[in-house]
Formats: sequence, structure tokens, C-alpha cells
Amino acid sequence: MNYLELVNDFLVETDYSDQVASLTNLQEDELRASIWVRDAWLQIQRQERWSFMAREGSLITIPTQSKYLLSDIGYSGGSLDTVGFLDTNSFRNETTETRMIRVSYEALRWQKAVGSPKRVAVDPNCSSEIRLSPIPDTLQLITMNTWYTPIVLVQDSDVPNLPVQYHKAIVWLAISNYAREQGGEWRGLRMAAHQEYNQMYHNLSNYYLPTMGPKVGILG
Repeated sequence: MNYLELVNDFLVETDYSDQVASLTNLQEDELRASIWVRDAWLQIQRQERWSFMAREGSLITIPTQSKYLLSDIGYSGGSLDTVGFLDTNSFRNETTETRMIRVSYEALRWQKAVGSPKRVAVDPNCSSEIRLSPIPDTLQLITMNTWYTPIVLVQDSDVPNLPVQYHKAIVWLAISNYAREQGGEWRGLRMAAHQEYNQMYHNLSNYYLPTMGPKVGILG
């Protein structure tokens, strides 16, 4: 569903108002409905590091250069503007097919070793700067995991980058949030919408979050 369809679905489920032909120049109830839907989608995106929001970044090392800016990193499928989180624990040296180790920036201050990068550090005083160690001696490809920043619905035709079978989760969360603000007389609707949303959220978590391994028992 696109933004317009999500808002109209909200209006149908709540008997809030008649459906609208466009989200342009909305007034009163319809405008509030569009805001509830928009905010619910933002809320879902911010709740987890969903795999459907994941991207991969890449950095080509420059010989003798150990410091790099986050803006030096290229991203598949979009520009730096759409990157909200970069996992420095996921740096990989594709050239040597090894995972890099994150260390403290201070540990690399006096580094002089030259070779294939095996460690990465983030400058605590300048979070936009990273340092690699050893100092690269050749052009090498470094990759890492990234996530989109939350995307705001604006135009009628905007479609959430959420698998389509879960678009209804946005509507149920919007209805739950709306009903909560309306007070006790809306308690039944809130509970029903919250239950529907929880079921969808459970399914989303199963399919689009990393699988956690079994806990290791304490050795006796």
C-alpha cells in the first residue's frame, strides 16, 4: 500500500471519516489520520535494525593512508543521506577475506605497521572519522553493514520499504496510538488494534531480525 492507501485504510478501520482522493490540503480529521499513519511508520522503523532496511557500504583503501571519513564510504543503492547507522563491528576486508576487529582509537595512535588492514577504530572526538590498521599498502576493498535512516512518508504514492504483506502493521499501530489518545471509550478498539499489531510485529521479528544463538550454560 502507498501512503494514500494506508491513510484510507486507517479511515475505514476507525470509521473516522470518508476516504480521501489525495493527501494534499487535508483538514482536521483527515489531516490527523495522515499524521498518525506517518508517525506509526517512523515508529516501526526506529524500533529495530530490520534487515529490510539494511545496506552494504564499501571503502577502497589508499596506500599509506590510515584515516578515512565516513563520507569516503560508498553505499549500494543510495547516497550517504540515507545512511543512519554504520556497524563498525561488521567491517570486512574482502581482499583478504577476513573480518576486521574493532579496537580503541588510542590503541592505533602511534601505529607504524604497514600491510593489509585487520583492525578499525572510530575517533571518539570525531565520530565521522575512522582509522585502519595496519596502514594500507595497496588498494583493498573494505565492506561493512549499514542501515537506512527512517524514511518519512510525504507523497500520496510513497510506499514503505516494508514487505507488502506487513503494510497493515502500520495501520494497526496508527490505530492503537490514536485510540490510546482518545480515552476510555476507545479502549476496545485500542486493544484489538494492539493485538493485531503485536502478531504482525512478532512475525516481522522472526523474519527480519538476526537469529540469536542458544544460550551457553554455566560450566560446573
